[in-house]
Amino acid sequence: MPPFLYRAFAVGDLVKIDYYIVGCPPKEAFLKQIIPAMVAGDTLELSRKSVCSECDRIMGPVENWTLKHRHEGVPDREHCLLGQGYLCLGSVTFGRCGASCPKNNIPCHGCNGPSLDILREPCRDIYGMMARRISDLTGKPQKEVEKELYDAAHTMYAFTIGSLIMEDKENSKIRDLVKERSR
Repeated sequence: MPPFLYRAFAVGDLVKIDYYIVGCPPKEAFLKQIIPAMVAGDTLELSRKSVCSECDRIMGPVENWTLKHRHEGVPDREHCLLGQGYLCLGSVTFGRCGASCPKNNIPCHGCNGPSLDILREPCRDIYGMMARRISDLTGKPQKEVEKELYDAAHTMYAFTIGSLIMEDKENSKIRDLVKERSR
């Protein structure tokens, strides 16, 4: 057995990857679409939308928003989970899953990885984008939202914290969060 490394790495940080298929695990419907195209050598134009674009929940006015833990209460099945206070990462996560978690009344936990707007922009990260989106949704100042999210921030990086793609973003808050947690 090889020795353990000093930290977790994304496989692409260690070896050259020909294809990267999002999802942990990738969803069956997506694999049925992508694998035959890869084998045939075809180029396939994939959706670049977030999980929210696949979700049929209703987004409405939000009042008195506070962050809830997943075990607190039972979410309303018709309305946006984030609007109800549940930390749903659908707005910052690649789609292609059919919004399977929100459709089953479970907040998205980001298993398809960060959306393109986060990956492409050097000053954006999951934590900051979630704080900004919640602030826009609720009217709460972003600094107040950040304070509420601080203790839950580790849940936002479950599928990216080991990757140099996210870690090397200069303005990312990942390093700060990791340092705070290790103290």
